[in-house]
Amino acid sequence: MRCQTRDNVSIVCACLFPDFELTNPPRSNRSAYGLTTYAYLFSGNFSNITPRYWLGGMHGSDIPLVFGTHYQFRDNSTELEWETSYAIEAFWISFAANPSAEPRNHLGQAWPKYTAASHQIVVFGNATGLGASYVASGDCKQVQWSMLAI
Repeated sequence: MRCQTRDNVSIVCACLFPDFELTNPPRSNRSAYGLTTYAYLFSGNFSNITPRYWLGGMHGSDIPLVFGTHYQFRDNSTELEWETSYAIEAFWISFAANPSAEPRNHLGQAWPKYTAASHQIVVFGNATGLGASYVASGDCKQVQWSMLAI
């Protein structure tokens, strides 16, 4: 991975120890033991909630969307940011309300279980919002992973 700089500031933390290295082993271990696991990829690049407008999505940048507080930061939230926030909130609330049931969002879409075989995750904040292609499969090493598990 090549580190990027902007305005003479190194983005070192993203290069040294990506979130993937922290969350992939627990997610894989839980799945290997047959424990129910849900995973999502936050790919939102919302400059009004990042410490520097050019940093993009980084560790913890999904939290203002989870709690619906993204509009309280600098600048206005985009339409995609609002849609992403509604989707994340709906899944998290559904999961918290009944962790043993399959979480569903405000559109009735299901959050698939993550398994070693499927590697299915929900993608939040991508350019298309949460549409028909909201579920992705595969291994993404250079992006933020978050995990909810029971």
